[in-house]
Amino acid sequence: MLKLNQAELASYHSRATSLANRARSALAKADKVVDKAVEAAVVGATAFALGVAEGKTGGIELFGVPGPLAAAVAAHGAGFLGVGGQLNEHLHAIGNGALAYYAGHIGRGVGVDWLAKGEGGGAALPVATSGHTMSDGELARMARGEV
Repeated sequence: MLKLNQAELASYHSRATSLANRARSALAKADKVVDKAVEAAVVGATAFALGVAEGKTGGIELFGVPGPLAAAVAAHGAGFLGVGGQLNEHLHAIGNGALAYYAGHIGRGVGVDWLAKGEGGGAALPVATSGHTMSDGELARMARGEV
């Protein structure tokens, strides 16, 4: 027969309570990780879907506004208005995905233009005109301060 005194019983109760608290904390952290993973998946899936739609149609516009930008505004607007109820966070993730796609699409266009014009961000660096070159060894000595 197992006999426990008051102190032992209190010790076991304290350990069990501590274990339950740690389990609750771990589950709460896991919930946050899952929420962030779902959010990232929704953002990525939205950007992918918009890329497919634009690739297949050649571009989408609604009242003169690029489709991805219109989708971003609509999704965030719906989320702020509470249209989605418990899914409002997903509406914001959709809006973020649409905005990310639109910004990336615009950024790519700017980069292509810079490349074509030889401008911006060091896309085309000027060629040295002195005609002199420096060997790797000379450069290394210079970097070490030996020259």
